[in-house]
Amino acid sequence: MTEWVSVFPDHYSAWRGIVNQALQRQEASIDGGCPVCGGGPLLMAFTIDGPARRVAPGERIAGRGRRWEWCESCRAFDYDRESLVPEWAAAVTVPESLGLRDPSEAARLLAEKLKEQ
Repeated sequence: MTEWVSVFPDHYSAWRGIVNQALQRQEASIDGGCPVCGGGPLLMAFTIDGPARRVAPGERIAGRGRRWEWCESCRAFDYDRESLVPEWAAAVTVPESLGLRDPSEAARLLAEKLKEQ
């Protein structure tokens, strides 16, 4: 299987735009949204590492943690090690013990979790 690769700098702005729109719409899966390959779905998973330190009034945050974003087709990914985890993301939250930057383990755990639901 192809190795994971960080989002290329020339695609990073488009990637962030797609992910930010998905977060605003409370979606963790974006069909055909990958700006790197043009066809793969972008997926996200979160882990909660602790309570959020500061939350704006009205924000519904489950805690602070990390976020993985990846494309299943081309295996491009991005990783945010300092992320606020929204309450709506409970369905795509994986165990906090993950220490990897690439999304391989998060993707596996998320697939298992979604099968159980």
